[in-house]
Amino acid sequence: MPTGPVVDLFPDSTLQKSGKPFFIPSFSSEFKSEVYVGFRMCRLGKNIAAKFASRYYDAIGLFLMTEAVDVREQLKNAEAPWALATAFDGAAIVGEFFDLEKYQNTAEIFIDSQSVEKCDLSDAKQRIDQLIEYVSKYFTMKIGDYVIMKISKQPIVLKIDMHITANIEAQESLNLKIK
Repeated sequence: MPTGPVVDLFPDSTLQKSGKPFFIPSFSSEFKSEVYVGFRMCRLGKNIAAKFASRYYDAIGLFLMTEAVDVREQLKNAEAPWALATAFDGAAIVGEFFDLEKYQNTAEIFIDSQSVEKCDLSDAKQRIDQLIEYVSKYFTMKIGDYVIMKISKQPIVLKIDMHITANIEAQESLNLKIK
């Protein structure tokens, strides 16, 4: 068992911009999503100490990470990697990113205009600095890479015609309809 954080890598085809609809794929009967906070890397680096990590990212935004629930269970039971359930095309919806100078401490998730969860981001920078230190031991961090961590406590079961938005303070980062 790993002693550090769980690390996943995603191909660029997994990324989809916010504002476009998410079309539920036909290969699974149930999809769920969770909201993550992400930091965008702005410098190349390897073996980055946590105390210097903040020099390597310049923006904060939100992600909606989607998973095919039944596919994940099948892969988990087979002790196989979960990438088919989590890294399919369009599974990671990338929200708008904001300059860190405007960094705020809360994010709020809305489904069909109703607030469903408020997330505390107050320790996110410290946690992301530690995560960058850990990950950069194994990978070279490149300009444009994202380092993300989960902030929502409740998964969102996706349904057709659902409208999901998420804000960092009053600034909308995510906005998508489920089709």
